[in-house]
Amino acid sequence: MNCKLDDLAFVVRSKYGNEMKVVRCVVFLPNYQGRGPIKPLDCWGVDGMLNMPSYTEEDIAWCRSSGFDYVLPDSVLRPIRDTDGQDEILRTAGLPKHDLLSEGYRLIEQLDEIAEIAKGLRK
Repeated sequence: MNCKLDDLAFVVRSKYGNEMKVVRCVVFLPNYQGRGPIKPLDCWGVDGMLNMPSYTEEDIAWCRSSGFDYVLPDSVLRPIRDTDGQDEILRTAGLPKHDLLSEGYRLIEQLDEIAEIAKGLRK
């Protein structure tokens, strides 16, 4: 699970152009079964201004009566927190294969050597 109760979160995937919009996680809905042949997912009832053209008046009324604006799967949300948790990109892609800082210093040393050689050629 990505989010916790009352987290602010970015929407990271949306078929309606809601990426990078911020919502507040209001109610956790474990194994939520929405309309249609969708398997149950861990979802959040969220507050926020989203573009959700698939919502019917009935959907909107149910959400509002339940105390939130929309239902979103936890998997499409990334919480905005200042924690020391592992970065998702590092968890997915892994650490770099080499130390970029050390490589940068090595390249600077090589450039310094080339500059010294160039000074000697000018004289």
